Amino acid sequence: MAIFRTRVTLAAAGVNVNLLQGSKFEFLSRPASIQLFASQDGTGSGVIDFTLGNVVVGEDLPPNKTTTAGLIQRQNDGVGAGVGMGGDRIQIRARNLDAVNPINVSIMLDINEI
Repeated sequence: MAIFRTRVTLAAAGVNVNLLQGSKFEFLSRPASIQLFASQDGTGSGVIDFTLGNVVVGEDLPPNKTTTAGLIQRQNDGVGAGVGMGGDRIQIRARNLDAVNPINVSIMLDINEI
């Protein structure tokens, strides 16, 4: 099992096109099941788009809000899951819908080979 974690600050109305871009986890080496967990802190309102290969797993998925920066709780913060084939690209796009306040978005991926 591989685990990928990252945290990004999104400016007001900001977008991060792919949180995994350039990471060794961006492309699957083998067929795998993927679980996405996400949380946000800050006063803004964020959403996440989750794509595996050419399959949209979820769009406009709201991360759970937390008061502890970077905290992800598996039992509460699951926002999507899917299965990808070897060579599929994992894309996670984060957007801040608030035009005034920045937010911090934390994600964690569990990648389990099938």
